[in-house]
Amino acid sequence: MKKACVFLTLLLLCAGVLSASVRLVLDVGPIYTNFTNHFNKNSERSIHEENLFGVNLALRAEFIKNFGVYAMTNFAFGNNYWEHWSYADSYGGYRVKDTFVYAIDSQFGFFYAFKPRPKLEIALGAGLGIGGNGFTRKIRKIKQNVNCTNIGFGLNADVSYMFNKLVGIYGGIADTIYAPVAVSTKLEGATKSEIRRGQDVRYDSIGPVSNSFSIKAGVQFVF
Repeated sequence: MKKACVFLTLLLLCAGVLSASVRLVLDVGPIYTNFTNHFNKNSERSIHEENLFGVNLALRAEFIKNFGVYAMTNFAFGNNYWEHWSYADSYGGYRVKDTFVYAIDSQFGFFYAFKPRPKLEIALGAGLGIGGNGFTRKIRKIKQNVNCTNIGFGLNADVSYMFNKLVGIYGGIADTIYAPVAVSTKLEGATKSEIRRGQDVRYDSIGPVSNSFSIKAGVQFVF
């Protein structure tokens, strides 16, 4: 996250250097996130799916004829997730309840804003994705904690309407494709053999590709 903050600072500094007049836009509102992790091995295919709710924060610095930089972070949480699986001759799934699930989805990149009408704006952006996800669940006497750090590439689209020069509303979608680059699994209340099996699970059950898709809406402030 420190690297992400440094990257955001550099983007905003570039905006200030390129233009003395920068239009700052702040978005704040609720969000729905569908987070999935895809795992394929031989004939086995599985999808870890989370349906989460949280808050969306986004800051845009607009300069040079509707072009600018943006930073967006989505914090989403839930208390259950789904495991879908399929083999050559069978398929199924189950829901894991009474657990803590989270996903943090961030994008840092560039955007262009279309303004078809004076108070209406359509902003399309693309940039680096940095995020994390994880869950905590209890299997009989064993408590399992799984946390992933993700890096990828994302797209963002927002439509906003301003009531006046300072306040408006917005709605949009964000989609980020991630690669888990670090996975941490901890088991509490387990024997040494169970811990060894649990450490093996972290490599076998976490797939190489994750996807975070979000729908958002809220209030927009312009400075």
